[in-house]
Amino acid sequence: MFKKLDKNEQPLVSVCLVHYDRHHLLQQAIASLKTQSYKNFEVILVDDGSSKEDSQRYLDLIEHDFSVRNWKIIKSSNNYLGAARNLAAKHANGDYLIFMDDDNVAKPFEIETFVTAAINSGSDILTTPSDLIFGEEFPSPFRKMTNCWLPLGPDLNIASFNNCFGDANAMIKKEVFEKIGGFTEDYGLGHEDWEFFLKASLAGYKLQIVPEPLFWYRVANTGMLLSGNKKKNNYRSLRPFLNESVKYNYATSLIPSYLDKIQHLEEENHRLRSANGLGSVSNQLSQLGDKVDLLISQQKEGWAHDRFLVLHNQLDHLTSQQREGWAHDRFEALLSRLNGSNNSQSGFLKRIFIKLKSLVK
Repeated sequence: MFKKLDKNEQPLVSVCLVHYDRHHLLQQAIASLKTQSYKNFEVILVDDGSSKEDSQRYLDLIEHDFSVRNWKIIKSSNNYLGAARNLAAKHANGDYLIFMDDDNVAKPFEIETFVTAAINSGSDILTTPSDLIFGEEFPSPFRKMTNCWLPLGPDLNIASFNNCFGDANAMIKKEVFEKIGGFTEDYGLGHEDWEFFLKASLAGYKLQIVPEPLFWYRVANTGMLLSGNKKKNNYRSLRPFLNESVKYNYATSLIPSYLDKIQHLEEENHRLRSANGLGSVSNQLSQLGDKVDLLISQQKEGWAHDRFLVLHNQLDHLTSQQREGWAHDRFEALLSRLNGSNNSQSGFLKRIFIKLKSLVK
């Protein structure tokens, strides 16, 4: 049976808010916390080594207001997200912790909904879908949702390669957070929330998703995840599976090699997309020559028909990039190889020959 919150028995919630040189967005986060429908909460603001003068001035400006509310501002050196969140949790007095970044905006009912869901579900960790905002927009509580991230939930079949849990903006029992050991503190890497949720799920703690977006997640063109090392980030979220104490019957042993391959393919795709000019086409022609040699050596009784079609399409692509006959010598070399071969695909070879002649004219 659903239980409503008793005003006389509301647990203390500690909002662990981390900040680094984005005071103009931090203002929005703090403003959204001041409008919460749930009142029994504190804010632990950790400034993770901000260096801008404007950021320092803003922190000094809000110090009195924080003091009046019994909220805390803690200044530290720059140690990155995991360490900053752990520092905030260390100074928290609440039964529950909610982690919040300085560019998040809480909806007015976020804390109340989290607490109500925790009491009724008995969950150790609660995450939430997030409505997306872009740029530096400060969304109205009544703003219509246009984009939303809806996490799947703690499915350990896919958790090693996809964050099915949700964002760090979640509510966690403090005692559970401490038993798990908090976030790992790898400097310069992301996915610390993904790693934490996976560790908690593997340890048997109850993680559930509130079926309602409780905060606004800001999407930016720049940021730590975009500028960080994707391969190392992915490995970090895989790491809980590799713990010797984890006995888990899913095929995770191949995942590191898959991540390496994905990284390699992404880098190669980026290189090909960004390449331009003669060097790019020259490289393609060289690779094309190798493919022709391979096809001629392997062709038996017409089985390579489809491969010659693919080769023909590649030549069409090269035609659009050919300029001023610079590739004449390369095409002559390919022609020599083709003319010196005996095979049953004379029709396709003739089409290739015609295409090559048109390229070098």
